[in-house]
Amino acid sequence: MIRADAAAALNGLIGPVVFRPPDPPPPPPPPVEAAPEPAQRRSTTVRAWQAGRYVFNLVTATVMLAALITAALVGVTFGTGHRLETVITGSMQPQIPIGSLVVTEHVAASQLQVGNIIVFPAPCDPGKIVVHRIVQETVSAGNVLIHTKGDANPVADSWLSNCSVMTSTGALSRPLNTTTDRVVYILPYAGNTLDVARRIALILLLVTGGLVVLGFGVREVRRFARRQPASQP
Repeated sequence: MIRADAAAALNGLIGPVVFRPPDPPPPPPPPVEAAPEPAQRRSTTVRAWQAGRYVFNLVTATVMLAALITAALVGVTFGTGHRLETVITGSMQPQIPIGSLVVTEHVAASQLQVGNIIVFPAPCDPGKIVVHRIVQETVSAGNVLIHTKGDANPVADSWLSNCSVMTSTGALSRPLNTTTDRVVYILPYAGNTLDVARRIALILLLVTGGLVVLGFGVREVRRFARRQPASQP
């Protein structure tokens, strides 16, 4: 009886004894990816360099091909007495879109006919080149009077016969024995292509020159560094 009373008293002091299972261990930390080895980094750099070199070679080959075609076209036209002119306005649309290239030949003014497209400097503004169609012509006193008009323009051109007093006759006066550039071929949008090829070729030339200069500079720096004696501790 005494033992039972003592056990009851002890239980009242410390409370009932409860056995709990141990806590589970914490989960392991996630694996840490190892840094790429130097060989792997070099392999990635080599692949990136090869891809960039491939793209550069492709662009260079395309530009060179366009330049060769353009040079051949220019050589043939000049060798045969023809001339190239880029159309920068839409006055002759839709037959000659903006950015087209026209090939002209020199013909005597007496051979011009209504319907021909001619290329000529604008009267009173020689720096402006006009590509328009002949809509009317008359011969008077050894001269041919040429009336021109752009296909997309609502009215014919009204050129000035005397720029100083602004006297308008509406016609170009050409002696019969002089020559005029007449359009014989139309190359739609070829002028834009030629302009883009020229710009890309110029950019590539500048970039290539810069890379060559940079390469020589890096090589000289490395040579200088190798010639220097190692520093003593």
